[in-house]
Amino acid sequence: MDRQRVVQMLLNYLSNAVKFSPKRSTITLSSRRASLQELEVQAIPETMVKQTPYFLVLSVSDTGIGIPTEKHHLLFQTFQQVNGEISRVYGGTGLGLALTRSLAELHGGGVLFTSVPGRGSTFLVWLPLKTEFSNEQGGKFDLNPQ
Repeated sequence: MDRQRVVQMLLNYLSNAVKFSPKRSTITLSSRRASLQELEVQAIPETMVKQTPYFLVLSVSDTGIGIPTEKHHLLFQTFQQVNGEISRVYGGTGLGLALTRSLAELHGGGVLFTSVPGRGSTFLVWLPLKTEFSNEQGGKFDLNPQ
């Protein structure tokens, strides 16, 4: 994985979570290893599944404003923002999520999200693991090695 690009994806998700969450909200960053079955993603080519049975899943959840279902199709589109009124208040170009999706796909992965208006959102990026990854004995995925 390209560490700089992975960090950029996380920063895009985290900045949106901060931007669209009121004060005293909760924002959670987590990571885990997942199999294809756990991800329930249909768009992964069969050849990749045979080469890469596990994925690193990075998740950012917030208790922010959420996204109405009728606006979900706008997410991850270049220069699109869900609500023009909100974007005027918070700023932004509408590129962060589109860039995150492109970077994830360049890594052979993808993006997913869930959202409930008024309750928050969870954004995931999943990236194929080329080697065995275990967090069971205190291992860690170091995004900034010395």
